[in-house]
Amino acid sequence: MMEYYAESNKGCLRELNEDNYCCGSSHGGTSFYFAVADGLGGHNAGEAASRIAVDLFAERLPFVETTEIKTAGKCITEIIEKANRRILNAADEEKSLSGMGTTAVIGVVDKDNVLTVGNAGDSRAYLLSENGFTKLTTDHTYVEYLVGCGMLKREEAANHPDRSMLTKALGTDEVVEPDIFTFELKSGDRLLFCSDGLYVMLGDEIIKEKLENKSADVESICRELVRSAIEAGGHDNVTVIVAEI
Repeated sequence: MMEYYAESNKGCLRELNEDNYCCGSSHGGTSFYFAVADGLGGHNAGEAASRIAVDLFAERLPFVETTEIKTAGKCITEIIEKANRRILNAADEEKSLSGMGTTAVIGVVDKDNVLTVGNAGDSRAYLLSENGFTKLTTDHTYVEYLVGCGMLKREEAANHPDRSMLTKALGTDEVVEPDIFTFELKSGDRLLFCSDGLYVMLGDEIIKEKLENKSADVESICRELVRSAIEAGGHDNVTVIVAEI
């Protein structure tokens, strides 16, 4: 059985919450899905992009496990590609939405407790298991590219002036190819899906500490993470989904 809880907050500085999320179980009740989208663009446009994406995710993700032949990874890729097209079409039809985009991170846990994650952008997925605390996704940012190429040290990335510059997102290019990862889960494992408004304000060590609190349930941990990000300054919208298998 999977327990999960989600919360989103616009933060202390933003007028609008441009994050959106969805989570739930399949119509057969045998699998679970989680998704966070962090909108990009001018006033209202970012919220529109993330809403378009999440509306589609909520429509399609409950059917991923029951889709014949296709793997979960292929299904997630197709769903993200479909969302990308919808965002591009909406921007073409409405000038005020021109240039909008959104990040996306999606997780699907099937009946065998296999987690498939797909992401585009810098919204993240984490796993806390008996093997430790692991960031499951790779940020699609210019700074991450520089680190990967050996042109920038990891400790320099957090303060780099271009740390928020994305190299991949939905709505910014005609084709978006998400990264897909698969992991086997065990009872007691905890998952976290979030927008950058969480980890930028808290850092991975504090997030890990909160998730490791075995006396707290997923709702308490989720609320505590959001509260801590707000207390740390709340410079951005913050969205958190915590799940435990």
